[in-house]
Amino acid sequence: MFIMKLEDLKEDVLNYKNTLKNINQKRKLWHTETKALILNTLKSITKTYELDWDIEIMESTRNLEGINLTLGNSISSTYSEDEKGKKRYAKTGGNLVFSQAYNGDVFIIFMTPSIDNFNIPQDPQKIIGKVNPAKINEEFIILHISQFLIELADWESLMSSHIIGFKA
Repeated sequence: MFIMKLEDLKEDVLNYKNTLKNINQKRKLWHTETKALILNTLKSITKTYELDWDIEIMESTRNLEGINLTLGNSISSTYSEDEKGKKRYAKTGGNLVFSQAYNGDVFIIFMTPSIDNFNIPQDPQKIIGKVNPAKINEEFIILHISQFLIELADWESLMSSHIIGFKA
């Protein structure tokens, strides 16, 4: 039987203190540098390339903040017709989210577009990665925008196989 003594906690306490220190450093970096870098890079991209971009800053919960890039909110070309006329469906565009995690890391999340009232059998959210905010630079952001655009193009081109009545 192993007997614990008070001094046996010393290493565990130091480890826990270091963990909290690292979390606070990552949170501080998000607030002092990373959030502005992401926002400014996204603004530059949306000004340079004319697409239906929208940037939303999510700041309602401190230390769980995020920046959401949406592309392609529109009226879908999908519609139904009955005796009352045509009903068009809204299409919610895809999202690329840079979201601060509880531990100060940053999640990069891709969310697929959706069309109202259609169940599309695809995982609507995909975590692309989780990184320390110190590793985020302009090149990192641009790489993820590129991947986001590729994913959206794939989703759009495969859309007909996801709609009810079509089999892939």
